[in-house]
Amino acid sequence: YQDDGLKDIEKTFFEYFADFYPSIKIEKPTEVEIDKSDAIFTIKAYYRIVDGWEKDEDNNRKTIWGLPYELRADFPVFSGVARTAPYTIPYPAKIRQTLIFKVDDEYEFDDKDEPYETDAFKYREVNTFKDEVYKEVYTYETKQDNIAAEDASDVLAFVNTTRDDFGISIQNFITPPASSELSEKQWTQIILGLFGLLGIGAAIFAAIFAQNKDLEWRDKLLFHPVPLPKFILLSVVTLGHFQIYWLYKNWQWIKTVQKDDIWPVARALFASIMNFALFPRIAAEGDAENRYKWFSALSIPLAILYFASGVLDRVILRIPTLPDWLSALSMVSVLVLIPVAMQVNKYNTGREEFVALNGRFTWTTWLLIAVYLPLAAVSWFGVILIIQEMFV
Repeated sequence: YQDDGLKDIEKTFFEYFADFYPSIKIEKPTEVEIDKSDAIFTIKAYYRIVDGWEKDEDNNRKTIWGLPYELRADFPVFSGVARTAPYTIPYPAKIRQTLIFKVDDEYEFDDKDEPYETDAFKYREVNTFKDEVYKEVYTYETKQDNIAAEDASDVLAFVNTTRDDFGISIQNFITPPASSELSEKQWTQIILGLFGLLGIGAAIFAAIFAQNKDLEWRDKLLFHPVPLPKFILLSVVTLGHFQIYWLYKNWQWIKTVQKDDIWPVARALFASIMNFALFPRIAAEGDAENRYKWFSALSIPLAILYFASGVLDRVILRIPTLPDWLSALSMVSVLVLIPVAMQVNKYNTGREEFVALNGRFTWTTWLLIAVYLPLAAVSWFGVILIIQEMFV
């Protein structure tokens, strides 16, 4: 800086980046900040990449690249893994480079935190995405001046893979899709809308056709037992909507058999709160010999889990950038009521002939399955993909 001046620094930096982006232009003059007390010399250069997108007309795609150039320059270069002598690397070297991208709500990026350390160097890449800002932070520090020959095979294999994965490519459409082509976000909104309509339709259907189909044998049972295979199948296929009907039937039993002055429909629709009253009541009913020892202790925790799953559903709808595993957890929450159904069934030991009547697959049952099955298949397939990505 003292010998050649700011203009020479500006020219050197500009030519360096022009190798990567030929259309780059200087946005405003380069700035230098000197902190003599801490011996820090800072250069700030501002550029505009006029035509940085690489276009693929055939696929209507354009791509722009971002690379940690400074780190890449000092990072070891792969030169085969079979060595009998140490592999020399610059020492000391300590680099931290950050790439920041401000994007709109069309984009989604995965978070990442991958540290790697050997006797020769430490390396870490941390990627975060929040509030439409995607950030990649790379750090690299050498600990000695060579990679030992006996470590070269593993370390240089890592080097080779890591150099290939440096940076990010961001893609977009050259020409926006025609209005007839829906985005992933629009499809998600449509599916969620259909799911809500299915729930409303199922509730109306149950109120009209199914609310009193057990009237002849309701008082022969304790609560509303349903054989477990049918309970699980309908819970999974209806993505939990059947459970609202099942909770309604239990409140209906309390109203009509035990003569409690309650409104079963409201208690079922607000099940997230009302289960704190229902589950302990189920735990207190029936013969002690038919009561699972664990159910009394779990009645309130199960109500809390059901409440939490309802809260999670609402949070996911409002914050689309939450991790995918939370969506999978929300789906799996349909299993929370299985222990409650098991206890109700246990209370009705010896009344199997009447329980079997609730377990029949009538035309209304098959119609319910047919209506929900396409949406359920897509939803559960998505859960399987999320779980596979998490553990495989």
